[in-house]
Amino acid sequence: MKNFNPIFLCGHRKSGTSMFLNLFDGNKDVNVFPTDINLLYAYYPIVEKNLDNTNKKKRLKRILFKEFSNNKLIKKSIDLNSYSELFFKKVKENYSTKNLVYHLLNIYNENFTAKKTSSIICKETSVEIYATEIKKWFKNAKFIHLIRDPRDNYSALKSGLKKYYSKFNDDKLSMLFSI
Repeated sequence: MKNFNPIFLCGHRKSGTSMFLNLFDGNKDVNVFPTDINLLYAYYPIVEKNLDNTNKKKRLKRILFKEFSNNKLIKKSIDLNSYSELFFKKVKENYSTKNLVYHLLNIYNENFTAKKTSSIICKETSVEIYATEIKKWFKNAKFIHLIRDPRDNYSALKSGLKKYYSKFNDDKLSMLFSI
């Protein structure tokens, strides 16, 4: 893990993180993880602390590889079965979030990219909440935090309320409070 140099792109949902991440695609010094990593959002710290290993593994298969399979870019460029096999082989029943993040990003970096670099940039909504813990896990970690005008942010969220965010029990008021 000494040569592991993750760069976490973070910010509130709909703050422009996906657009900003795409700007790094052509950079020769960094690899770009093609989608949200989902681990800190849907795993840490609740699942890490409260489920047994069997249920952790089921949860990881769902939030990582099932969600990845819904992404056309990932399905087109990555053999998800190989990725999943490599991931769980390397994890070896150590379901600490540090171990999971490291292997998720490192396996991608070593096996599914053309460039060989120790730096990888990834994004996940609101990952900055755990910046202190992440910095303890990975001494070389860096963070880029995007901040968007809250009015624009709310407008973007509100436009997706009926089709997307309502599935997660969001409503206008909860979205407003989140900003």
